[in-house]
Amino acid sequence: MNSTYREIIKLIVCSIKGKYYTYNPHVDYNKILKITVMHGIVNTVYNALFTSSEVPEDIKLIFKREFAINTSVSVTQEYYTEAIKNALIKNKTDFAYLKGVAIKGYYPEQEMRQMNDLDILYRNGIKEVKYVLRELGLELRIESDIDDHYFLPPHLNVEMHKKPTEIESMNRYYSDIFDRLKKFGSYEYKFPLKELILFTVIHAYRHILSGGIGVRFIIDLYLLNRKLKEEDETYLFKELTKLGLKDFYDRFSELSLKWFDGEIEKGVYTDLTDFLFESGAFGSTKNVAVKGASNGKKSYILHRLFPSKKELTVNYPVLKKCALLLPIIWIIRLFKALFTKPEKMLKEKNDVKKVTDSEIEKRKQLFLCLGIKERKD
Repeated sequence: MNSTYREIIKLIVCSIKGKYYTYNPHVDYNKILKITVMHGIVNTVYNALFTSSEVPEDIKLIFKREFAINTSVSVTQEYYTEAIKNALIKNKTDFAYLKGVAIKGYYPEQEMRQMNDLDILYRNGIKEVKYVLRELGLELRIESDIDDHYFLPPHLNVEMHKKPTEIESMNRYYSDIFDRLKKFGSYEYKFPLKELILFTVIHAYRHILSGGIGVRFIIDLYLLNRKLKEEDETYLFKELTKLGLKDFYDRFSELSLKWFDGEIEKGVYTDLTDFLFESGAFGSTKNVAVKGASNGKKSYILHRLFPSKKELTVNYPVLKKCALLLPIIWIIRLFKALFTKPEKMLKEKNDVKKVTDSEIEKRKQLFLCLGIKERKD
């Protein structure tokens, strides 16, 4: 683990715990800014920098600019969180906040938890919900069986979830999700802490399977775990074991304690830390390439060109009604990619070809450490 990563962890810990941050003249703070922007944690580390009398003003200024932008985004998100909530209640739609919207209340200050988008789960009135969001000025950009993505320029993204996750087996597990939540008022539901931790772990697991996850997950997990009551641990551990995610949860919980309350020694915990930092907030193209190459480079490229009907149904629901359209959908996707993102296609192909056997083995060992058995669904 390099010195820049260590310094960022130090900043995170000082901010979360309210400790004084000692300026380090031997690190590049522009590099730290770049990494914290990529991981969406500028607001998390800002407090430690701002309150330190040792940090030069020019360094504080470059972080202050990003903090101001993020705060502006946060204000917009808060406004529309409330507006959407009121509209859903008026529409008599059951709903619950997911991910960052649900987690930020566990931070010392809510603005410390940045969010890329607003995630809301709902369970009735799909047509009505679309109408409600359009009435609020949001444009429907992406529509699928899992969730619909809405956008309002310049930076508001809203994901309205019809299903909790992108993993079918997990959605089957969550068939009764609203029964697990606490009801507030007539239509709003909230995750009890034990359920929020469980969902957060499942969400992280999904990201790691697809391309990786960033350091914000460790901060979230630490803050959630420290509020967990002993009587709720039995339920949480039982459910994690049932899902095959207990080792996954344990490794990352241990890592969070190493970050915040201990020391990160060489070995598995430095490897995990490097993996998180190198993944970016939601995974990296490098991790995706290594994953693809792990199953054979040629077969991966063929699979990317011709995905299965099951995979395509998410974005092309028409396949549910007429499977014979699959070859036509393949052709449409291929031509669309060739004309709109040829450079991306070429880069992905080259990235997969460049993957080495040692990188594949490293991923295999990482997954063994996390207790991950990749599912086919």
